[in-house]
Amino acid sequence: MGRNKQTPEEKLRALEKVVERILSNVVRVKHADGECWRYLGGHTEDGYASINGKSASRLVLCVRGMPRRPVSLKDNPDWAGHLSPMICKYEDCVNPSHLTWEKPDYERRKQKRDRQLDPAEVKALFHKHAVKLLPASKLTPK
Repeated sequence: MGRNKQTPEEKLRALEKVVERILSNVVRVKHADGECWRYLGGHTEDGYASINGKSASRLVLCVRGMPRRPVSLKDNPDWAGHLSPMICKYEDCVNPSHLTWEKPDYERRKQKRDRQLDPAEVKALFHKHAVKLLPASKLTPK
């Protein structure tokens, strides 16, 4: 006999349960620019969070991102990227506020750039862009 097809609501509930499992299996790492949620489960060879052979950050972003997006690559070809290197420090971070949708070619170029930056350049980049967003008093070292 064939399997019963899940309704869209049942699929979403199942996906939400997977995302809850992912988010309950993290260690929170505070740093100067925020807090990364490092996934303690499986990882790809490149160090990205993975569950059952799927991108954990993509699943989190599909369920917790706004607006929600489909998981299927056919319906949603974009990749889940990290707001790096200034906000997100780790490839295995699954903090929804550190994730964003990106075109695959942009994500690959960004990963290459991030590997080539040294910490001093990252800090300079952060301050260059943060000046536009924050008052000077917030940028003064303590």
